[in-house]
Amino acid sequence: MTIDPIPPHTAADGGQMGLAGMLRSAARRALRLSGAGLMATIGCCSVVMIAALLGAYVYTQFGPGGAFSDVRVGEPAPDFELAMIDGHIMHLSDYRGRPVALNFWTTWCQGCAQELPRLERAMAEHADEGLVVLAVNGGEWPADVEAYLERRAIHLPVPLDAQSQVTEHYGIKGLPTTVWIDADGIVHAVHVGVLSDDELDRYASEVAAAAPSP
Repeated sequence: MTIDPIPPHTAADGGQMGLAGMLRSAARRALRLSGAGLMATIGCCSVVMIAALLGAYVYTQFGPGGAFSDVRVGEPAPDFELAMIDGHIMHLSDYRGRPVALNFWTTWCQGCAQELPRLERAMAEHADEGLVVLAVNGGEWPADVEAYLERRAIHLPVPLDAQSQVTEHYGIKGLPTTVWIDADGIVHAVHVGVLSDDELDRYASEVAAAAPSP
């Protein structure tokens, strides 16, 4: 019995049909995978965006000046007691009758390193207006703070908030942060970030212009 061979064109067609089907199947799988990947990416981006918005809300509303903070513009600044770097005990209320720049900083904050000399210069330039800068250091060893100030020849009044209790009470979320307080002890403004020379002059002039109540 003779078996007729498969015609060459038939074998070729079958191969082409099989290859096309495989390509179509692979394309469908790729589309399904890319769709799943796209949905996963969108989901991750949504989570990140929600987290960022939530973080911004917490930062603005619970930080100093926020609606849920104990430190609000137009209201008295919370009083506190801390030891100064020279050892004596200070109260914020000791400075009633003078405008105050209450600055929160640390030795590891690069922006603070830029700002401290500017604050010292501003206090000297506005001395006739009675401006006092209180540079509150949060959460660091007194010896480390003292060494840092000596290396940089900074001579500001420095209350030591070693346990960060005042820093937390004031709701500080970023460094440096400066709370500007007028002579009546009322919060005039809150500035987060490094102050420029122009901003320092403006804030200092504004708090000095608010004459204390008789």
